[in-house]
Amino acid sequence: MSDTIRDQIIQALKTRLETITVANGYETNIANVYDYKADTIDPSLMPAANIKDPNESQLRRGRNLHCSLEIEIIIHIAGNNRAAIRNFYGDIVKAIGVDVRFGGLSQNTFPAGNASVANENSVSDEVMSMTLSFQIDYVTQNFNLFNLAT
Repeated sequence: MSDTIRDQIIQALKTRLETITVANGYETNIANVYDYKADTIDPSLMPAANIKDPNESQLRRGRNLHCSLEIEIIIHIAGNNRAAIRNFYGDIVKAIGVDVRFGGLSQNTFPAGNASVANENSVSDEVMSMTLSFQIDYVTQNFNLFNLAT
């Protein structure tokens, strides 16, 4: 069974975030990356990233469907360390910048909304999280979300 282009992009993003380790040249190590995990993440599984794709706008142009996918990446770290969460933010931006087209699946990827440390929220003294927003644009065939436009 094929996956939609949207799902292929999410899986490519998940795979990319899983490469964030000090051994791969990043400043941090992300222990776990989730695709739309609804449950609270246990602090023992942190640092973690949770990818969500809550919205997508679509515009038909001729025989193609131009899609703008909203992505939220929520970073969770154990402890109350603002410098550490900013380093995770920097590493996620760096990882996405490796290939903003995700191997040809998308047209472009860029920060959307307020993707900055101003989004950080102290959940408790034990856990801190920050939400980053990105937009990923891609084009499929009309009425066929499994194939890129030709």
